[in-house]
Amino acid sequence: ETLGNHPSLVIWTIINEDWGTRLRYEKRDREWLKHTYRWMKRLDPTRLVVDNSACETTETPNFHLETDLADFHVYFGPDNFVRWQHMVRDYARRPAWLWSPHGDAEPRGDEPLVLSEFGGWGLPRLDGMLDHYGSEPWWFGTGHGYYRPSGLRRRFARYGLDRLWTDIDHLATATQWGQFHSLHLQIAEMRQQRSIAGYVVTELSDAYWEANGMLDVARRPKAYHARLGEINAPDVVMFLPEHHDLWGGDWLAGELFVSSYAAEPAPEVRRGRVDWRLQCGGAAREGSFELARWPRHDVAALGRVELPVPEVDGPTDACLELRAYDGSGRLRARNELPLAVLPRGGVEGRPALAVSVHDPLDIWGIAERMRQLGHRLTSRADAEIVVAGQLTGDLVSYAERGGRVLVLVRSSSAVPPELELRRRITPHLRRLPHAGWPGQRSPWEGDWVSNFNWILPGSFPELPDRAPLDVAYRQVAPDHVLLGYDPVRHREEVSAGMFVGWVHEPAALLWSFTQGAGLITLTTFRLAPESGPVASAMLQCLLEQLAAGRPVAAPSAAARAR
Repeated sequence: ETLGNHPSLVIWTIINEDWGTRLRYEKRDREWLKHTYRWMKRLDPTRLVVDNSACETTETPNFHLETDLADFHVYFGPDNFVRWQHMVRDYARRPAWLWSPHGDAEPRGDEPLVLSEFGGWGLPRLDGMLDHYGSEPWWFGTGHGYYRPSGLRRRFARYGLDRLWTDIDHLATATQWGQFHSLHLQIAEMRQQRSIAGYVVTELSDAYWEANGMLDVARRPKAYHARLGEINAPDVVMFLPEHHDLWGGDWLAGELFVSSYAAEPAPEVRRGRVDWRLQCGGAAREGSFELARWPRHDVAALGRVELPVPEVDGPTDACLELRAYDGSGRLRARNELPLAVLPRGGVEGRPALAVSVHDPLDIWGIAERMRQLGHRLTSRADAEIVVAGQLTGDLVSYAERGGRVLVLVRSSSAVPPELELRRRITPHLRRLPHAGWPGQRSPWEGDWVSNFNWILPGSFPELPDRAPLDVAYRQVAPDHVLLGYDPVRHREEVSAGMFVGWVHEPAALLWSFTQGAGLITLTTFRLAPESGPVASAMLQCLLEQLAAGRPVAAPSAAARAR
């Protein structure tokens, strides 16, 4: 009655994400929702009505009963892109889990699929904002836990993040670019799916502490503003690579396509082409693909293509540039995709180490990874280093006598709590609920509130320099974090970690410490059986560091200056 004649209203949504109802457990709630949907359609037959704008919860996905849009929300962040991709591809198939499992849903079968919430966080810069307010804005004191901005600059210094970014605004700009690259991949995945009819980026501007806007709370553009049109426009050209980390001299493989929702093209422009250029340091490769048709409200897929990658001498930033032209020669879309290229020589041909492997069930293929890297498998008595999938009392004793142990943490049981370690370290699966955050999986999952992963500059000279880590590190993105980390007391022992949201909940991803006369290094980066360029270079570097008795590489002077 109040808003019914407002011209901006397009869709009525009755319930958001099952808030205030218990659709899975309460039949009366489901009956009420169906009744309310029908009442709303009678009240206003001119607009679309959504019964429950659905999402996945800590228990199960909630669902639709009777609706005009079969919409859903997915928020997994950049280092959870594979999960996000699989969820979206499943959603694109119009799965049964979109609807009530109790037999009381009434789907028509033609409800458009709309991903009505997705996105990630890019923290706002404080310059100008503090001048406007005179101090920290009043809303810095709102939000709960890792949502709360208050004390941001103090935490930045206390956590030692000035070793990666010069100040909080430098960090904020970096997270904004991370937000852009995440949106890039997410939108590309959706635009490739013909069945997904639309999407809604959450959100246009930050809502105080909720920092997932494309503008900040003062409506100031974020760092990537000028490039938004590349990824979010009627016409887009997209490439979804199989890997974002590549070997020099290898091939860049992935799906190339053009998606268009523009007006009907004239007959003479219904064909087209896509020009590509792969710039890698001072070298470049380029070429062109013909489009048999220019799509209209559809996708023109060129399928899986392979592009040659130049040789490199060291870790090199690369960029794939795309240009899509219609049949008249008019440029309709452009795009750029960042990549990382590593030299095979940085891993292959290195001196072989004598390695003992403790992986009794061979779950993670650690022994095979050692062979792939050219190392010699031997007994523990003759080993320079032991690589294990689980820490044991015997391995702790081995370290105390001067041994060097690398633990690839792939489960919560990899560090049994009864072990007598110098550091009380607890592996935690990022997806699992945590006692400090009831009702949620955990702050480290990166679902809705983004997590940001980092590696201390200078720790791995053979790896691409990224802060925070981006999709070049997608294959090694950890499933677990190491809790017990104090950023002040353990600063010299932890060379890679994670923080969440407004620089809260620090956790370790790579922790090295002395144990008696020896060394123990634990990492949750996925380095076996994963065997991509970043995984191989990181594992090789860790092995060499431990064999040389170096627990953590100190940042170089150049890294500190940057």
